[in-house]
Amino acid sequence: METPKVVTIPNHWTSPKYSLGQRTKQGVIVGIQYYPPNNLLTGLCNESWRYAVLNKNDFSEVSHLEEEKIHPLTPLELRTELQAEIEAYQCKILTHLPHPNCHKRKLLRKKRQERIKTYI
Repeated sequence: METPKVVTIPNHWTSPKYSLGQRTKQGVIVGIQYYPPNNLLTGLCNESWRYAVLNKNDFSEVSHLEEEKIHPLTPLELRTELQAEIEAYQCKILTHLPHPNCHKRKLLRKKRQERIKTYI
């Protein structure tokens, strides 16, 4: 098992709004970078955080987004996404035995996702 790593942020920096591994509407946050005020790279007068987000639809694509462009998942969306992932892993575990519910779960998950889209 890997030992947890601690990242210390200097006291004079603002804390990032989002954390590593957090799921967002765009995907999963896989990196965070701090830009100090008056940075030549950003051209911004104030400090900011930028996030590397692994694209939800294309796991080979990473987007670099400013903090205000990140959209967190609602509790319902997060629950639906986690439940779908759990069910997918359960189906993988049972691949050596045909499981009658795997196909049904996929259909239910698709219906749930369609309902969420209608609320958004």
